[in-house]
Amino acid sequence: MKITVIPAKEKMLERAVKKKVAAYARVSTDKDDQESSYETQVGYFTRLIQCNPEWDFVGVYTDNGISGTSITHRKQFLKMLDDCRAGKIDIILAKSISRFSRNTVDLLNTIRELKDLGIEVRFEKEGIRTLDSGGEVFISLMATFAQYESESLSENVKWGMRKKFEKGDPCGCGTEVYGYRWVDGEFVIEPQEAKVIRQMFRMLLRGDSIYSITNKLNKDGRRTVRGKRFNVNTVRRILGNELYIGNLLLQKTYRISCLDKKVKKNKGDRTQYYFTKHHPAIIDEKTFKEAQGILEERARLGVLTRKDISCFTRKIECGICGQSYSRYSVRDYAAWVCKTRKSGKDCASRYLPEKKLKECCCEVLGITDFDEKIFLGSVEKIVVPEFHRLTFYLKDGTVEDRTWVSDAHKTWWTPERKAERRRKNKDRRRAE
Repeated sequence: MKITVIPAKEKMLERAVKKKVAAYARVSTDKDDQESSYETQVGYFTRLIQCNPEWDFVGVYTDNGISGTSITHRKQFLKMLDDCRAGKIDIILAKSISRFSRNTVDLLNTIRELKDLGIEVRFEKEGIRTLDSGGEVFISLMATFAQYESESLSENVKWGMRKKFEKGDPCGCGTEVYGYRWVDGEFVIEPQEAKVIRQMFRMLLRGDSIYSITNKLNKDGRRTVRGKRFNVNTVRRILGNELYIGNLLLQKTYRISCLDKKVKKNKGDRTQYYFTKHHPAIIDEKTFKEAQGILEERARLGVLTRKDISCFTRKIECGICGQSYSRYSVRDYAAWVCKTRKSGKDCASRYLPEKKLKECCCEVLGITDFDEKIFLGSVEKIVVPEFHRLTFYLKDGTVEDRTWVSDAHKTWWTPERKAERRRKNKDRRRAE
């Protein structure tokens, strides 16, 4: 038997291609005592990769002040994964499993995706390489411990916050609020913002909608604590916040889990803490109660933030189709119209001028000037059976009929308008 040795080709002995190596570093808070840890991780991995002749330094991806219980808000982590998918990385270095992720599901899904791409993750503290056999089982076990540690820490933080709540300390929750500043552990009134809040309550009590109040604030150049424009939700929260009468309600919301970070409104699921006369008030209790009554009534009617609302909203009923009337306004003119007709559907009803409506209300209620409070306290509803006719159903059980006469001709066909119309017609005929 003859054996022939075939030597390897020269190019097969060439040096292996360098591995593209990156590192990931993260700390979970912005506190100064962790800044050194953050900088240390970055400096360590940079030197480690650059000093290895078999590695090409890709970079260090860093998330500072970000929790490891979810990858959703970790921008650099997500960028690193995108670069892995683009083939820019072969190996990822991390200080430990907990630095990489504290969520078992996120960790295993990420590791498996990287493994399918042929990318290895090396955890220095645990001495694990993900491409080694049995590595995934050990990673799963360690990640479970990391997740348990995170959940345990979360419970300890919640316990500490509850203890502070019992003493009336907001723990920073809700201290960034319009109208106040949190100074030396207590709420201090901010004078200029307090004036705006009082203005908001006055506008609400005189009948303005939340939509109108919001527009007024933005038109005047008012801005929130964070320097943004006001919106109807912000104004609604301010008008319903007991903080402005000097009281404090803690734990209005809570997080369901430390992993998904979802915030849920507390409707009795968790203990709440209510403190009266906790700090200086901006609004007196009487004004606040009246405001809440208006907001509750509007919420019941389903018109809480709508633009064109008033005491007549949901009070006027079409006698033809049964639908309620809604308000229509252009400049200084306001009228009420059946919702069916307003939507373009078939209904024989016609517009009801708000001026005539108020005149009829004054006649029925025996008052000279229209008053919303008297109207709301006396009238159950108004039915419009036909044009120029109103039927009032009062809360004492009586029914009153009223008719009104349109004065549109007085408004539109004044001598000046007639002269203008003749002039336009004359000019049109000349042009023809």
